[in-house]
Amino acid sequence: MFDILIKKGKIIDGSGQAGYIGDVGIKEGCIIAIGALEDSQAGQTIDAQGLIVTPCFIDIHTHSDVTLIADPRAESQIRQGVTTEVIGQCGVSLAPCTDETRKATLNNFGIPDFGEWNSFEQLLEVMENARIATNVVGMVGHGALRNTVMGMNAPRPATDKEVAKMVKLLEQSLEQGAFGWTTGLEYHPGKMASYDEIAALCSTVARVDGFYATHSRNRDSRYFVGFGEALDVARETGVRLQISHINPKYGRPEHTMRNTIQMIEWAREEGLDVAMDILPTNWNHTSATALLPAWSFELSKEDFISLLKTKNGRQRLKVNPLSIWQLAVEEKWDRIRLLACVQNSQYIGCTIQDIAQDRKTTCWDVIFDLMLEEGESYTLYLVIHKADIL
Repeated sequence: MFDILIKKGKIIDGSGQAGYIGDVGIKEGCIIAIGALEDSQAGQTIDAQGLIVTPCFIDIHTHSDVTLIADPRAESQIRQGVTTEVIGQCGVSLAPCTDETRKATLNNFGIPDFGEWNSFEQLLEVMENARIATNVVGMVGHGALRNTVMGMNAPRPATDKEVAKMVKLLEQSLEQGAFGWTTGLEYHPGKMASYDEIAALCSTVARVDGFYATHSRNRDSRYFVGFGEALDVARETGVRLQISHINPKYGRPEHTMRNTIQMIEWAREEGLDVAMDILPTNWNHTSATALLPAWSFELSKEDFISLLKTKNGRQRLKVNPLSIWQLAVEEKWDRIRLLACVQNSQYIGCTIQDIAQDRKTTCWDVIFDLMLEEGESYTLYLVIHKADIL
């Protein structure tokens, strides 16, 4: 007698074997039988003929940190069969933090402060109390460590004392329930981290058998440096490595993906625990501030906005040869679209080039003008289509 009997579905069990037609018997929330169970009794019977029956999915890389608290129903994931999310990716997590850095991080997401926490343990309590529909695997973001120890977006390498403080903070977070840590080395403040800083933090995670997920420094013309650094850190520290979204980017050599996969295969042959994930979507987005040079992140809001208002300031902000998108460096604005803003929503979906033509101005000036028009948050998101980066 089962509580639930799922009948005649195509079972894909994740083992790698081909799918097959069968029944699944569930009792007290656990699968206790799989096979030909048509003569069995159940409190509830589900006819899955013509449907696929599979274990629930783990989304290994999400940025749902804020949305899971704001909307704990998580319907966008649940309705796709995702029941576990790994958050805190690309170096961005909501803890550990100070009151100041928490508010600044939430402001970067364009939302007000809606809770009080500082430690990772306190954040997990907030999430538990929210009764989130999915399971949550919490990761510590490198940016959270840096911002808490060094202040927001410090555009410089950390000192040995600062690295030691970050290590201590990471140790505490791991003891409180974090599964590992992440970096976003194309973004600020992660872009300023040295190899030794990353290795020290990876060693901390390796000691408790956690794992390290990295958005590497580069996936275009300098891809070998970006992925090579991640693999070298894994070799040196023994940390389990997850390379985030290895998808190729505009500006890469033609052989990039072939070489990248080969590097990973060789690392596995050496005995390293290396995995990877990819973006399954056709669109790739980022914040407009990710296009700007490192020194701009040290500016106060007032000083940054003042720069946006002057011709000379705008000229300085444009100069960033290591922009997250080579498309912006080459000013291919016909391939970059506006994804999200508040004050000029009529332009959402338009290319920056089209907006510039409509406003009779330059494309860079469109970026700066739209940021100014957003007010103090100057939050602006851009997006490119996969077809435009291949």
